[in-house]
Amino acid sequence: MADIVGWEDKTAMTAARQQEVTAIIEQHQTKEGGLYFDAAASGAISLNLLHVRRMVKLREPFSVARLIKLSDSKPLSTNRSRSGGYSYVRMAE
Repeated sequence: MADIVGWEDKTAMTAARQQEVTAIIEQHQTKEGGLYFDAAASGAISLNLLHVRRMVKLREPFSVARLIKLSDSKPLSTNRSRSGGYSYVRMAE
């Protein structure tokens, strides 16, 4: 669980910004391997870089279907294979 406080398009970063982000990742997430651009399995380009803070490991994982969108009171879909857009959510009761 974390607060998302920012977003960047990695393909629009300058070389200096890429180096800055890589240094931050290497300092705080040594196993991550720095900034990457290749999406995991698809061979596509990875665009999204989320800025997070106050990250906390949950005691027990849960399905995103337990998250209810505030906009229409429907659960988030479990059938997504790609990121995109955002929704403000609350936990189902």
